[in-house]
Amino acid sequence: MNIKVKKRDGRLDSFSVDKIKAAVLKCYNCNNVGIDYLDSLLKAITDDLSDFKEVDVEDIQNIVVKHLKRYNKAIARSYQEYREWRAKSRDLRANGDRYAKFFDIVSGKENDITKENSNKDARVIYTKRDLFAGMQSRDIWEKFMVSKEALKLHKECVIHVHDTDYRAMKSITNCSIFNLQDMLDNGTVINGKRIEQPKSLRTATTIATQIVMGIGSMQYGGITMSIAHLAPYVNKSRRKIRRNIEKSLERLNLPINGIDKEVEIQLNNEVKDAMQTLQYQLNSMTANSGQSPFITIWMDINEHSDELLKNDTALLITELIKQRIEGMYSETGHNISPAFPKLVYVLDENNINEDSKYYDVTKVCAECSSKRLTPDYISGKIMRSVKDGGLTPVMGCRSMVFPYYEDGKYKTWGRFNIGVMSVNLPLVALKSKSKKDFFRNLTKAMDIIKIEQLKVAEDLANSSSDVAPMLWNYGAFARLPKGSKLRSLIYGGYSTCSIGYAGVAEAVQRFGIDYLTEDGQAFGLEIVKFMNNYCNKIREETNLGFSLYGTPLESTTQKFANSLKKYPPIKGVNDRDYVTNSYHVPVYRDIDAFSKLDFEAPFQEYSAGGSISYIEVPDVSKNIPAVIKVMQYIYDHIMYAEINTRNNDVCYECGYKGEIENYERLEWRCPECGNSDKSKLSVVRRTCGYIGSSFWNEGRESEISERVTHL
Repeated sequence: MNIKVKKRDGRLDSFSVDKIKAAVLKCYNCNNVGIDYLDSLLKAITDDLSDFKEVDVEDIQNIVVKHLKRYNKAIARSYQEYREWRAKSRDLRANGDRYAKFFDIVSGKENDITKENSNKDARVIYTKRDLFAGMQSRDIWEKFMVSKEALKLHKECVIHVHDTDYRAMKSITNCSIFNLQDMLDNGTVINGKRIEQPKSLRTATTIATQIVMGIGSMQYGGITMSIAHLAPYVNKSRRKIRRNIEKSLERLNLPINGIDKEVEIQLNNEVKDAMQTLQYQLNSMTANSGQSPFITIWMDINEHSDELLKNDTALLITELIKQRIEGMYSETGHNISPAFPKLVYVLDENNINEDSKYYDVTKVCAECSSKRLTPDYISGKIMRSVKDGGLTPVMGCRSMVFPYYEDGKYKTWGRFNIGVMSVNLPLVALKSKSKKDFFRNLTKAMDIIKIEQLKVAEDLANSSSDVAPMLWNYGAFARLPKGSKLRSLIYGGYSTCSIGYAGVAEAVQRFGIDYLTEDGQAFGLEIVKFMNNYCNKIREETNLGFSLYGTPLESTTQKFANSLKKYPPIKGVNDRDYVTNSYHVPVYRDIDAFSKLDFEAPFQEYSAGGSISYIEVPDVSKNIPAVIKVMQYIYDHIMYAEINTRNNDVCYECGYKGEIENYERLEWRCPECGNSDKSKLSVVRRTCGYIGSSFWNEGRESEISERVTHL
């Protein structure tokens, strides 16, 4: 018979009745049944197939089962079971690694999925549920949504498509800076219930935490709120307290003058309660992603022009920082440093010097940095110079929006990012024979990213506002009518769309140039400027807010590093288990704090979609003036930086507080008692812009263990 059989992988093969015969005989042997009618069975099957020129293998199987049922139903069942077993075997061969990861998650074993996020505890049920859903989403995205070209580059690690565990949800957005002031002042809706304007700071703060929780369940990535949006409610409480005191005094027939001091005492108590509520609520809540909401609090004293509101913003910042210094308690009763909320403090003319009005607030921030790793610092002066005269709060740890005007006014709050895709610069460099070849290959990678990001944007643009009412209908991002399409907020510059990069240092070293030289910095800047110019060009072409993003690799740092290992080792390029984040100086290079900030500062201007620099310091808790000197240097020299201290760790076994060191690969040990049980250690480190507290994958831990101090 001259029939072509279409195999499951699409290949064509010649029909062979002997293959059917062998499979049927296995069923006969299993059932100890005679084979008197085998020849007539095979003839009936081939007769059914005689009119076909091409037949699918599954159709042949169905015909075999049909005829077997006429002769012996038990044999037909056996054949069908054999067929199902073969299907499972094929599935296991094709997806064995995926199933193994599923079972690892169920049993609590560590793998690359469970170690993706250092703030997710993969041992608990809600995190397992999120990881399961993420694996399924990733599978759907790979099979049905992403182009072959993009998937090929993603699997080769030329690019990395971030957050593929959420991308099957076509209507979901990434990081955001939500408009808390609008939601409080004009009311909002949470879980279908109308929430009116609060009448006190205490109530406003509680509502704010509920809003954060809701937004965290409607997007992925970081959420940023402004502490200044609570400032108007300080004065509401002040007036309310005054009225209550006056009423009490009137009832007692006592004079109501001279009560200002008592009003401020009671107000300060409410501010303390409110900021404690903020910290406790945000750390005790669990979003549907399986972790505390990834929340950043933006602290800009000058966000309001009114002097009273500035003073009240400063009051809130001071108390929030004091609460952070105080820390929180683990389930074992040990005082620890919480990872969230991430705090970002804006350094400005009226808080940076000793004679500045709000210098006392800055001193409290410096103390907190020395003891709790946070806050991070924005130079208001430098940010305004590169952001069209305004400030754009970071979304999450570093992502930033472009300057945008609405009705002639600089628009800050209520904006968001649609997602990130990053380029592995060292791999592109290793694939390239020359600098010219490098930039050509880099353009090809960014072209693929552009096409994929436009698909994401179009999916979002065609989505209805009903998919996330709090975001689109009730003030977080907008107040669109129910059922509206999101197109106007996706295109035109309202949202951002990020092309990220990592490993500038390794890419420069690949071409034989020491990164920490003038030539090395110049070539690094040439790479970043080239990518930024590409983003500027396609932003004009597509009307989509493409921006260049200094990528904070977490688990992907090891993935990128592994992809470089197939090339002969080159020092400073592919000789480690991690790739350097964005444009940073490699963690093992000796450089002082001020030189490092100077070296990295120019890169931030061209990373318009977000970036952050850092310095690594020893225990400076008894040297606050040194911290302030660094903060003042940040104010004058770089837009956004953080100070990483190492004195936040706690051993639950002996109570040691200080730095717990990474002695061997993936092993952390208390220097006091030798305890290495991770469940009895709190190790807090800056992961990549935000703080991690649940340990890391092998690549990131290797990077953390090699960090040198800069101060």
